[in-house]
This record gives sequence, structure tokens and C-alpha cells, in this order.
Amino acid sequence: MQPKSNTSIFTQSLQVALCGNKLLAEYFTLKHNVNIKEEWISTAKMVDTLCHMEEKVGAATVHKVGAHIASIAQGPYQIGRNSFQKFLVEDLNEVYRHNHQLLHEGFKISTDGTNFYLNLMDNPYPLSFNKGLIRGFSFKHNTLNNIYEVDKEILKIEKVI
Repeated sequence: MQPKSNTSIFTQSLQVALCGNKLLAEYFTLKHNVNIKEEWISTAKMVDTLCHMEEKVGAATVHKVGAHIASIAQGPYQIGRNSFQKFLVEDLNEVYRHNHQLLHEGFKISTDGTNFYLNLMDNPYPLSFNKGLIRGFSFKHNTLNNIYEVDKEILKIEKVI
């Protein structure tokens, strides 16, 4: 079942990433016409907000937004049911669909047998956000993974523990 709203997840994650600074979070949401009273924020507005944040406060903050969203994102999966690697293959795009309207797949996933690669060609979010999102899901699964940018639109995920 799809959540009733992505607004609270997005706005809460902005505020957490901005060290609890509600005024700064409101600045970014108002600047990009994000109405916190609406149930759904369009992907375009979220992407615009995140790109603006990256420009003004840096990629590390946008990375934190992604990591926090991973910690609270709803989905039809159960943490611990599968390994992190199985989560990437079987559940990551399901979580993406579950938390977006009209978007079906944000990650093309491949493996070389040891490492995983995420092709982000069809994913509109900033790279720093996606790195944070994947790291957040990794932590949620009690694993540590190195996440490398191997190309402009490709992330390599290498298991550490």
C-alpha cells in the first residue's frame, strides 16, 4: 500500500539534514513552491529543492537528506528479510515506486558477482542524494558498504562488512 503522503518524509528529512533549522528548511521549501499542506510533492519540486540546497549548503547536507529518507521511507519490504544485496535487487525499485507518484523505476541494478552497480540514468535526483539514500539503506540493513561514483550516472557498491 502506498503511503498517503511523501510530504512529511521529505520536509522532516530536510529539517534533520539542516541540523533542525526549521527556518532554513522553510526557506528552501517556499523557494520551490513546496506546499507542506499538500499530500504529495512532485518529483520536480523535490529535485529542484535538493539541487538548490546542494548549491547553497553543500552536497554533504543533501547526502544527509537521502540517508534520513532511507531511515523513514515506507515500503512493502521488511528490513532483515533479505540481505542488503538482495534488497538492492528485489526491493529498492519497489520502495522507489512506493514513495513516488507516476515514477516506476529509479535504479537499473547490475552486478559483477561481487559488487553492485546502480545506473542512475533515469533517476532525476542529485548524485549526493542517491549516495545518501543508498548509505542509509545500507545502515538500515546493518551493513557497511563503500559507495563510489564510477561514472557520472553510475554508483558502485562494494561490501565492507
